[in-house]
Amino acid sequence: MSGLYTIFDTSSPDIGISKVYFDNFVEELMATQPSLSYQFADGYLMSQCTDNWPSIFFNMEGKYLEVAAKDYVKDVSAAQDKSLCKVFIRPLDAPFNIMGLPIYMDYYVTHGNDTMSFTPYFNAKAAIETGKRADKTLAAALETEDTANGDAWAFGIAFFLTLCLCGVLGIVIWYEYGLYQAGTQTIQYLVGLSAGSFVGAIISFFILQWVLLLVLMPGNKVYDVEDPDTAIAKVYNSRLGLVGIVGLIAAYFGKKQQPEKKVVSAEAALDKLVNNLE
Repeated sequence: MSGLYTIFDTSSPDIGISKVYFDNFVEELMATQPSLSYQFADGYLMSQCTDNWPSIFFNMEGKYLEVAAKDYVKDVSAAQDKSLCKVFIRPLDAPFNIMGLPIYMDYYVTHGNDTMSFTPYFNAKAAIETGKRADKTLAAALETEDTANGDAWAFGIAFFLTLCLCGVLGIVIWYEYGLYQAGTQTIQYLVGLSAGSFVGAIISFFILQWVLLLVLMPGNKVYDVEDPDTAIAKVYNSRLGLVGIVGLIAAYFGKKQQPEKKVVSAEAALDKLVNNLE
């Protein structure tokens, strides 16, 4: 997932993937389960349970960390009869991914200065592979996408519509020519009509082509996501419990009685989110 950074957060019960890549991720995941239907509920993928869900591997600086199926797919049916499973991987409206608890399972994890170390528990997971390239990479979701050969299509459609317009104008001019022969129309009007029709057809062609190019060739634009500061604040605030909310209210009213305001930067919020181990 190049172009995005990743936050490791043990307080998150799931894995969050930026919506830039999430749709393609779901397509690739469900392609491994062609017999299953699925839908989304509250942002989570819901499907029937099966024993054939694959392990997912995330490449972190050349090292592949495994998320086993048992750690990201859970039976959430009321009777616990495997009739409904929830995939604990959700989309994020953010320019980053969040690796929550599922990626930590069956690893012994240590933290150093700006580093993390993952070691599999005995035989719970295979040894971490390094240096191997992924067979597939995820494609970014595009908000707008150019149509293949869109410029040629725009020219062809505009040309065809202009020919149709010329046909209509030709009928009008032929009718007016008949009036001219009958002596009820002047030659000046007929010449002006013909010249105006010719110029109008040319202008119409270029306007049609321009409009069609806007429709067919809007540009390959990746979905916009919220800026990091806003996204971090939303993710952080979504983790607050009742005690945290009460604390924020108390802090808010407490600040009004103090001469100076204390500002918490987005960088501090990010550090608190990354290092918040519960």
